[in-house]
Amino acid sequence: VVRYDLDAGTRRMIRPAADDPKVPLRFNWNAAIAQDPFDPATIYFGSQFVHRSGDRGETWQTISPDLTRNDPKRQDQAKNGGLTPDVTGAENNTTLVAIEPSPLEQGVLWAGSDDGRMHLTRDAGASWQSIEGRLKGAPGDGYVAHIHASQHAAGRAFVVIDNHRNGDMRPYAWRVDDYGAKASALALQGVDGYALKLLEDPVEPRLLYLGTELGLYLSFDAGASWIRHTVGLPKAVSVMDLA
Repeated sequence: VVRYDLDAGTRRMIRPAADDPKVPLRFNWNAAIAQDPFDPATIYFGSQFVHRSGDRGETWQTISPDLTRNDPKRQDQAKNGGLTPDVTGAENNTTLVAIEPSPLEQGVLWAGSDDGRMHLTRDAGASWQSIEGRLKGAPGDGYVAHIHASQHAAGRAFVVIDNHRNGDMRPYAWRVDDYGAKASALALQGVDGYALKLLEDPVEPRLLYLGTELGLYLSFDAGASWIRHTVGLPKAVSVMDLA
């Protein structure tokens, strides 16, 4: 992770270092990163831990325990022989790939891993609760591709799990309410391609946007039904991000 100064034209590597040299940090190729909506100088970055910086990456504090399954069998890529491990970290597993602070309530932070875990803190990292068990029908070790914190309710978030790495091309998405106390799977009948990104409209809460490997979908009834959007967009195209 790099901080770039547009005025000065300078760049600085700001990746956090391990607190304990005996516990190396595991960073995903798509490591989770987020800026705090209440303080632009505060950023979050994910290894197997959530790291927080209050000074744009000059210094870091680890604010969570290991939030992955921490399965040693999925961390042996450097010992398996054959091909040299990718130095970029693209082969790393049991890592955090989604971090999402609430834009409505300071201290509320959601985190998701590449092996199916999802956590929430309501006190800026002092304590964490695991909520993946409430995602009924979720694949056990799916990739938490996206978490979207609602702009309409502080305790609400949407989570997308991508399980295509395990040969499962079905789309998965949930709405989580009451700070993880309730979760309901969204009806995705007729949606093609595994899901990658889901956003709630900032003005109309019943309007949702869903990007999949095979297109863009809209829901006008809070996720009960979906239509494919093709105006100005190819019918089958990977929609990896939305704003």
